[in-house]
Amino acid sequence: MRNARLVIIHEFRTTISKTRFWISTFLFPVLILMINLGSQSAVNSAISSETAKQQAAPVQTMGYVDYAGIVRSFPSNISKDLYRAFPDEAAATTALRAGEIGSYYVVPSDWVQTGKLAVVESTFSFSLEQGPDLFQQLLTYNLVGDENLAAYLTFGTSVESYDLTPAQTSTQNSDALQMVSYATLMMFFFVMTMSSTMLLQSVTSEKENRTAEVLLTSLRPRELMLGKVIGQGCVALLQMAIWLGGAYLVLQQNPAMLGLTGGLQLPSGFLAWALLYFLLGYMMFGSAMAAIGALAPNVKESGQFTFIVLVPLMIPLFFNPVLTSDPNGAASVALSLIPFTSPVAMATRMVATNVPIWQSALGLVALAATAYGLVALAGRLFRADNLLSSASLDVQRLLRELKA
Repeated sequence: MRNARLVIIHEFRTTISKTRFWISTFLFPVLILMINLGSQSAVNSAISSETAKQQAAPVQTMGYVDYAGIVRSFPSNISKDLYRAFPDEAAATTALRAGEIGSYYVVPSDWVQTGKLAVVESTFSFSLEQGPDLFQQLLTYNLVGDENLAAYLTFGTSVESYDLTPAQTSTQNSDALQMVSYATLMMFFFVMTMSSTMLLQSVTSEKENRTAEVLLTSLRPRELMLGKVIGQGCVALLQMAIWLGGAYLVLQQNPAMLGLTGGLQLPSGFLAWALLYFLLGYMMFGSAMAAIGALAPNVKESGQFTFIVLVPLMIPLFFNPVLTSDPNGAASVALSLIPFTSPVAMATRMVATNVPIWQSALGLVALAATAYGLVALAGRLFRADNLLSSASLDVQRLLRELKA
């Protein structure tokens, strides 16, 4: 183990001493932050534009359904043309869909006791054209009979807003959490991809410059593989800690950056689960890359197999809209349980929703079993004859080695 420890220290120091490592570590989150801020700015601009249009638009008639029989007359400061009475909600909904009214109020029969008032709109809008205060004033006037007094009294009325297409709307927090889920997906994908690729390049470059021949005179091949895998894993953990820690601190201090209210609240135990999935995922893909590096004579030939190994990690990227908008759907659950996609998919789901504990545990067990199998397989392929061989790597040779 002493030899493996020396390899671990060498791999870690060599990687973090490279300028490109620090450039990629800090440049990537800056780019993601700029993209998020740009999109948020565009959304805020669209909201401001929509609000300005609503304020400039002519006043539209609004309807009301008065089950309590409150409205009998109008004060002098409220025009009768502003409101149109309907016998029931069905009639009001028909007029709303036809565009005859902009929205309508529903006054329940127990409004005097509960103070609850509902507003129904055809689609979600950022602000009501008239605002509920004027209609509350109308109701209050009919109770007290004095329009001056009605302007100051609301009788504790609470207003709930509804629209006819609720499935098409979402709150600011849900939109922001989808952005956080997407950022988590991207971080896990890029860290695993970069760390596995760096491991592959380290092995193949040492074969090309004959460093492997010197190393094998003082340590066993499996010690070399173990040292490289763990060393690059420590580098990956450092990079992940910088990204996740920085993002968490920024959002905790400035949640309004993504429209989050009350700060960023991650699910209980998220960091522990995410760490386990990340480590096992890295061991799985890293050992596969190390095995290819042991078989390939140079970086060029190993590169053509890199894509094949990393294809499973790309699948969650294609299913990103599903993972972030429907984290409990069948596709999302399947991706988070399949070992080759679970490291990225499960972390993304955990940010977007509360994943059942049995799913998290099952996915972790399957991932651990697969990672163990690939580490054992890589250990068999990481032999001196392969590390010292200059034979070309193709599909036929790879299949022969796997069969052996």
